[in-house]
Amino acid sequence: AILAQAFWLRRFSGFSALVEFSDSCRTPSTPIMAPVSTFQRRKPCLLGGLPFAAAIALGYSSVSPLSWVLPHISGRTSEQNVGTQGHRMWTGVSIERATPPTAVSFLAISAGIACVVAAVARGKNTARRASETFQQLPITFPSLPKQIANTNSNAAALRLSLAETVCGVDAFLKDANALQAKCKRQDDAIVSAALSKFEEQFAKQAAEVYQIITSVSSGESGLTAILDAGEAPPEEHLTALNAALEGCLPSEMIPAKLAEAKPGGKKFEGLLQKVRKVCSFDEATLNSKLRALTEFALRKGSGDSELASARKALEKDLATDLLKNAEKHARALAQSDHPPIYHTVQLSKDRSLDVMSWNTLEFPQLVRGAQHASSEVVCDGIAPSCRVLLQILKKKGKDQQEFLMNAMSSQQVIATHVELILQEVRHALAERKVEVVLLQEVSTAVQDQLMQQSQIYGWHVHFAQANSDLKKCDAITCVISLRAFDETAEFECLEGKKPRFFAAVRQGPVWI
Repeated sequence: AILAQAFWLRRFSGFSALVEFSDSCRTPSTPIMAPVSTFQRRKPCLLGGLPFAAAIALGYSSVSPLSWVLPHISGRTSEQNVGTQGHRMWTGVSIERATPPTAVSFLAISAGIACVVAAVARGKNTARRASETFQQLPITFPSLPKQIANTNSNAAALRLSLAETVCGVDAFLKDANALQAKCKRQDDAIVSAALSKFEEQFAKQAAEVYQIITSVSSGESGLTAILDAGEAPPEEHLTALNAALEGCLPSEMIPAKLAEAKPGGKKFEGLLQKVRKVCSFDEATLNSKLRALTEFALRKGSGDSELASARKALEKDLATDLLKNAEKHARALAQSDHPPIYHTVQLSKDRSLDVMSWNTLEFPQLVRGAQHASSEVVCDGIAPSCRVLLQILKKKGKDQQEFLMNAMSSQQVIATHVELILQEVRHALAERKVEVVLLQEVSTAVQDQLMQQSQIYGWHVHFAQANSDLKKCDAITCVISLRAFDETAEFECLEGKKPRFFAAVRQGPVWI
């Protein structure tokens, strides 16, 4: 019941919408909510919840711990308790097959049924019904956003509500866009100043080219009259036009193959259109084209080293200002896309268990001493959250996504996120007096911090192994408690071909 409870609670801790047990979602009336289609990657694994629920029931039955068969599930156990410093000790025992006991209670049989249902119908309504039948407990689950919010009324200091987070991110984006607009104004000013040095040259070149165009296009023998008559333009006229354009506007030159087109040919109509276009250029048009071409070259860094140096300095200043802006709004940017859920599980008439379950959101990991994550770092954890935030705020554009991703990959925001997790765990155990904390999407960096905290506060911590694919998030799960663990285990649940690892512990007769 505890693990089933924990996994079900994850279904209600989504950042953006209420997810029902049918794996469909409906958008609540609250205006700041958004569809969860981009969050399907983080869909909870109900396949793992039911075996854990079965494990708890088996713990209460006459069956000895972990002496049963779990379909498609394997794991490792430690025969020694986790010490006060939180170090796990694996014996490498494989839980794959065992001989069932001769006397099996009805509860144990129900547990086996729940396991089979979980293997066949992950995350579907049938799995939910099987688990509910098995539990036989009057357990209720928070289902509406308002009910979930009520479980978090006594929040740790760093944690914000969804509305506060959205407002904070909106303020960050407004500041970021203002900084970018300021940088663009400064950039346009220095480019314009550089272009002013060429104004006299533009006027001279435009006048010279216009004079040649006029000379070959006007008069009875000019190009305009020839084209109106439907005749092929003389080669010498085309050569004169190309000679005038080559030195200043090469993109407007008439291609050699097109110039060879004859009346009646497929390309002749294209030749007529190209020549008419060139002949229509007046002096102002030529001046404008010359200016645009030169500006493009200057912005690409050619022709003016002084300008290139000044623009590079501007880019560096913008990056510094955006980093400071991220630090300013670090608290909002460091929030998880799921709120932690505090809930009391009624195990029996005489016993209950207070649990906190939280999908923390896995942030990128920094190289020691770095102020910002490199482009090679895995950012899959924060990318869906960024997209949903932009949907909620109705912000569009690649630059908006980059603002958020870069900020959430900065040292200050990542450090704030780690402290948020540590603070919430301390808050849950010391102030809310929960007996068990269940965390999902923990990175190896956060794992190290939790281990250090366990030594300071006397926590007992057990972690599942990290995802082995270095190109994906670590996706570590863990169990934290002030009480020692009598036994630890790790379960691997296959979601399609993708393995999911879940930490599990036993305290007395209860598997968590």
